[in-house]
Amino acid sequence: MNPEIRQNLSLLSLSVLLAIFFWAIAVESEDPTIQRTYPNTIAVAYRNLPDDKIAYGEDVRVQVTLRTPQSIWESLRPEDINAYVDLSDVATGTVDLPIQVEVDRSPLEVVSVSPKEIRLTIEQIAEKDVPVMVIQEGTPALGYETQDSTTSEAPHPW
Repeated sequence: MNPEIRQNLSLLSLSVLLAIFFWAIAVESEDPTIQRTYPNTIAVAYRNLPDDKIAYGEDVRVQVTLRTPQSIWESLRPEDINAYVDLSDVATGTVDLPIQVEVDRSPLEVVSVSPKEIRLTIEQIAEKDVPVMVIQEGTPALGYETQDSTTSEAPHPW
């Protein structure tokens, strides 16, 4: 290869690298990357709970520390941050599950979550038919009358 072309390629490569370096410095100084704890706590949701199970435990809210450009930080809203536990493969009993966080903005990095885990009790839902008999005792007050009793199925609490 011609020595003059080799020297020009070396200078071109160096120029491109320096241009990228100075461009990155300019962007960083205009919109610096910051790391802060989000001021609002985020509620933890349950995801992928099988229909035949129920989960309960104390309501947990997490503090999330994020690293992002300042312009993104200033536009973040609580609904942009989602904390959840995945219950798709969970066994019955009391379990400690990791809390996961997703943020609907980028570029953004989740640095830490506190607490990192949640303790839940997972139980199998069971249904059982139980016969019910309605017994009326006493007589209605003066001016009132009884009607035939009826029963209806109560809605499930879940």
